[in-house]
Parts: sequence; structure tokens; C-alpha cells
Amino acid sequence: MVSTDRVLVIGGGVAGMATAIGLDMAGRDSVVFEAASHSQSHSGASLILGPAALRVLDAMKLLDEVSDRSMPGSMLIPASEAQFEDPRLPEDFDFGAVGFRCIDRAVLQQILSAEATRRGIEIHYDKRLVTLGEDAVSVLAHFQDGTTAEGSLLVGADGRMSRVRSLLFPGTRLTFANSWYVYGTSTTDGLDEELRARLERGEGYHHDGPGTFLLVYRDDPARPNKITFLLVGQCERKIPAKHFEHRNPDELRAELADLVGAWSEPGARVIERATHVIPTQIYRPPALDSWYHGRAVLVGDALHVADPITGLGAAFAFEDALYLAKMLRDHDYRDAFYYFQEDRRPHTSAVQEALANGAFALERPHTTDDDGPLEWVTRTFDIDWDRTDTSPLASLAGATTTPESAVPQSTTDRAGQ
Repeated sequence: MVSTDRVLVIGGGVAGMATAIGLDMAGRDSVVFEAASHSQSHSGASLILGPAALRVLDAMKLLDEVSDRSMPGSMLIPASEAQFEDPRLPEDFDFGAVGFRCIDRAVLQQILSAEATRRGIEIHYDKRLVTLGEDAVSVLAHFQDGTTAEGSLLVGADGRMSRVRSLLFPGTRLTFANSWYVYGTSTTDGLDEELRARLERGEGYHHDGPGTFLLVYRDDPARPNKITFLLVGQCERKIPAKHFEHRNPDELRAELADLVGAWSEPGARVIERATHVIPTQIYRPPALDSWYHGRAVLVGDALHVADPITGLGAAFAFEDALYLAKMLRDHDYRDAFYYFQEDRRPHTSAVQEALANGAFALERPHTTDDDGPLEWVTRTFDIDWDRTDTSPLASLAGATTTPESAVPQSTTDRAGQ
């Protein structure tokens, strides 16, 4: 193969678009390949963006637009109900002050793809990856439509069912995370006057049921009568697809309304009026010993899947994207991949361990001497884009040519590696 100095980004969702934008900020050319059609890629559910995602969007100069087209997180739970039955949260806790935004996934996708296009980044749809080839200087992607693409590097940003991951690490197996989610869009039309007014003025509604949790909120400031709901449940054994993902939407909606109606009449009315439902069961990839192989590396859900209610999936995707781009700006790809993995792993692993230990379990007993759910969802990884990632040898030698302020504070101590 003949080398071409561009990065192939497999996956045109949030992680892929953010990666391409980050690479452009780093002065690296990239091209995005998305398996879905353009219309399918610009659809989906709602997203909760926490502080980590918002910091990256700010670095990308997109925070203002995202803020204008999303709703503040303070509306998720009214202040009087903000404790989530967690004694560590003050009664007047304000999610918006911490930094959360609720946004329609399609809107966020539009913002990211428009920015990528503005930067001159090529985006190709209906490109389903089949296999990869690699030599000493380049990587070659083969797609289902018979076409190929060549680049110097490849980033797998193709989600939790990642084809790139399966090609790089054959035999990796997803495990059921004992949880299911249903995202849906609904309307305030037909709801009782009190609940309708509450939702339309920007407050959220939440209710706990047996092993379930319902959250209803707005994510579109331009449409006060459009509401989004997230219904979360836990189960020991996965639900057969024919009864869930492949279920007739009308039948599924009716069954969910009956389920919720047993403990929340308002919640049942929201679900009955749903115009769209997206059922999902959560599977997680195993903890990989390596996040990269040869000239290819993984980011986002392809590496670490988080429960949707936490907002951590978007956080991981955005942070992975920008930090990988920074490392590729400052280092040869071998070092860049290594530092990306070793610097990010302690942060993401700690959160993943908390997930595995039930930090977000619906019926988790809380104590006052451990980190609560909010502690995990508000943690950020300090990327500090403007600092150059410097040589640990120069730092050990006490070199005066590199200012102390240029030494990154967000990374692990590389001198000890």
C-alpha cells in the first residue's frame, strides 16, 4: 500500500465527528466513514451532556451553539426533589450550576457534522466496514459496497457493537449489563394542567418504581410541548429481542404504559402519548489490555460503554476524541496511542469500576462515606489543549527551555513508566 497522510475515522456518530474535529484542530487531515445513511445517522434519542462533554465542546468553540439548542440540566429534577434519595446532595442542589445540558441527539449530530463540513472534513455515509489491512506505513479499510479507503492511521469510533474492535481483537465478547433502557419522545398535549405547566416551564418529572426509574424532561428550547422520557429497568437475564427491540412499537408502548401505570399515572400518560420509542439493552465490552493495535485505535463506546442515564457515554466520547487528537498533535502515533491509553485509563477505569459495583444501581443503599453517583458523573479529565505535551526526560533534567507551565497536569507521571 502507498501511504496517505490522513486518518480514517470509522463511525460518524458523536465520537467519530468529535474525533475528526479534534484532529483538524491538531492539524491532521481525516475522513469519516459512517455505516448508516445520512438520515439514519441524524436520528436517535436524547443526550445528557455533563461537565466533561461541555468542556470539550467549549474547546471546540461549539458550546454556545449547543447551549442555545439545548435545555439546562437544572430542569432535570426540581431543586426541591434533587436529592435522588441520596443524603449527600443538598436540598437546594442545582444540576444546571454543576453543568449539565439536555439535547436531542439529532440536534447535536447536526451541530457536529456541520462543524466538520465547515472545516472541510469529508463525511461518507452507507460505508459499512468489512475488514482491515495494514502494512508498515498505512492502513486499508474495505467496505461492504466494494470500495476501499487508505490512510496512515485509523480510529474506531463505531460504538458499542464496534466492527473495528472485533477486527483488532478477535474473540472479544460483550456481556449483558443487567439493565435496559427505553428512550422516547412525547408531547405535553393531553396531560393534566399541572403536569403540563411544570414540564413546559422547564422542570423535569421523575418517579421510582420497583426496579425501574422514569425521567421526563425537555431537550428542545424551541418546542415547549415536546418532551423526552427515559425509562430505566434492571433484570438478571436479558429480555428476548422479540419482546423488546423487535417488538411492534405500538404493542411495546402499551405494555410500558401499563408497567409504569402501576406506580406513576402521570408517567403512564406520557408514555401513552409517545411518538417514538427506542428500546435498548446494555452490553459492555470487556476491559481491553490494549486500546490500540498497530496503526488503529479505539475511542468512545467502542472502548467503554456507560449507562445512558449517567451522561458518561458522551463524556468519554468527547474526552477521548480531543485527548487522542492532542497526543497525535504532539507525538509520533506510537507514543500518541500509548499516552492516550495510559493517561486516560485510570480515569475511565475508576468510573467503570464504580458502575460495576453498582454506583448507579436503582436500589443502591447509600452511605455518607463513599462517592455518590453525582461524584462520578461530574468528574472531568483535564486535557488542557493549549499546553504542549512535553518530554519527561527534559522535565527530569530540569531543562529551562520548557516552561514549567507547559508540563501537563492531567496525565499520569510518565517519569515512572
